[in-house]
Amino acid sequence: MAGHPTSYMSDYSRPAGPGSGTRALAAAVEMVDTSRLVNLNDVICPGGTCWPVIGNVLVYRSGSHITATFVNTLIDTLATRLDIALTDLGVRH
Repeated sequence: MAGHPTSYMSDYSRPAGPGSGTRALAAAVEMVDTSRLVNLNDVICPGGTCWPVIGNVLVYRSGSHITATFVNTLIDTLATRLDIALTDLGVRH
């Protein structure tokens, strides 16, 4: 990114895919009535594009792994989605 200071967002973005392992996880969830898939792909790749930086936070390291710093920005969203999934399952929390 340092070599492309004005274009790193477009140079290093890519179209969103289903996410590594998402299809297998979704198939496993379909086999277990008491499970739910909590998917954050829409937050990691908003608007269908996987950006290198979101909210001034580096999203990826080593190509396709999200950084711990970015994961920390997802805590509230994950908590909300887990709450929804647990409620859907009828779990009191």
